[in-house]
Amino acid sequence: MAWEKTPKGRSYPCNGDLLRRRRQQRRWTQEDLADITKYSVRLIAKAEAGGSLHPDTLERLAAALSSPADPLCPEDLITNPKQLALEFLKQLKLHRGQVVSKCQHFLAPDIKFFMPGNPVIMPFAGHHVGLDATDRACGGFFQMMEIPQPEIWRTDFAVCEGNEVVTGQWICAQLQGLADRGIMVGRPTFVVNRMTFARGKIVSFEDYFAYEEAELEVVEQRKLLRSVG
Repeated sequence: MAWEKTPKGRSYPCNGDLLRRRRQQRRWTQEDLADITKYSVRLIAKAEAGGSLHPDTLERLAAALSSPADPLCPEDLITNPKQLALEFLKQLKLHRGQVVSKCQHFLAPDIKFFMPGNPVIMPFAGHHVGLDATDRACGGFFQMMEIPQPEIWRTDFAVCEGNEVVTGQWICAQLQGLADRGIMVGRPTFVVNRMTFARGKIVSFEDYFAYEEAELEVVEQRKLLRSVG
């Protein structure tokens, strides 16, 4: 597949792990890929070691390993999905409801954003498509919820497999207004995020947690807010 927009630089480090994974999925040796692309085995080895390659070389390698069912773009070969996933979580912690504007350069325009739950109880729950919808969902979460103990918010793991990254993090959230009254009732919740990348951007973000328990807590916290009103 071709570049969506050909980069101006002379060379870029290759995502060697992704290249190797895609080659092995085809059950090709380095020699096989070298024969197909008309490059040397030495260049293929360099690419899989993370060496820097010319944009034209990256494009030819991506084309050789791409298929209609499982496309591979040259942008994928210069992207570190795990690094970008952790950057998104870092910006989410720093900027919260404004995270989309801070990370827009690596979010796909048609990004698919999902949070489980009943929208009647948690208005930000559901499927959201596009940057504006994702921005509203993230903003809605932090308009409704606060993080009174940010030190608990930490990422425990991040696992990358091809163009998909799965992360696990602890977060403690409760309804806005409780902390101002000196009330800390939010319990740490383990959240699993799955991010899918294409052309160097996040195209899908899925957020999973024990939403039924969270909904019960929200209902109880609303009663508490009304009682201390």
